[in-house]
Parts: sequence; structure tokens; C-alpha cells
Amino acid sequence: MSDPKTGKVKNISGEDLVAGWLGGRLVVDGQAVEVPLDDVWSYTQQSGTWEPFDSAAKKAHKEHLENALGREAAELAALEPDLEAEARAAAAEESTAPAAGNTEKQEG
Repeated sequence: MSDPKTGKVKNISGEDLVAGWLGGRLVVDGQAVEVPLDDVWSYTQQSGTWEPFDSAAKKAHKEHLENALGREAAELAALEPDLEAEARAAAAEESTAPAAGNTEKQEG
């Protein structure tokens, strides 16, 4: 039975790998290895090399993605201009600008 704080990731690279994080352990192509859940993303972010293999690793991977995407969306939202505020400011500027019209002097 697996430790509840670990999950399995699978080597999908097509090659045998020496995993430095696992103390230089040889992980053959197609082999799944147990890693701490906190480290799952360190592996699975290399999507051409590792994939989450068991339910615990899949859950940890998904949670990390959701958190990362949430942070990224918040960062992007902070960078995006507030289009509604810009439209209100432009409308206010137009309402205070002199009316366009005939600016020629009339002879009298």
C-alpha cells in the first residue's frame, strides 16, 4: 500500500532515465515510481517525460494546474486595462469638451 503522502509518476519519455531527485535511481521507460505529492509537479510539468500515474498523483497534478492557472489569470487580469473605466473616462472627457460646431467669427 502506498504512503498517503506520495503518488506515482510514470516515465513516458521513450528512454531509460536517471532521476537525480530520486538519488540517481534508474527509471526505465514505462516504469512508474513513487514520489512525494509535493514533488509531483516537478515531474509532471515535463509533460513529454513524466505523467501522473495513480489517482493521488493525478489529483496533485490537477490541483497544481488549477492553482497555477488561477494565479496566472489573476496576474493577467491585473495587467489588462479596465475597458469600462476607460470608456467612462472617455465619455466624461467628451461631455466636458467644448461643443464642436461653427467656430468662425460672424461678421456683423
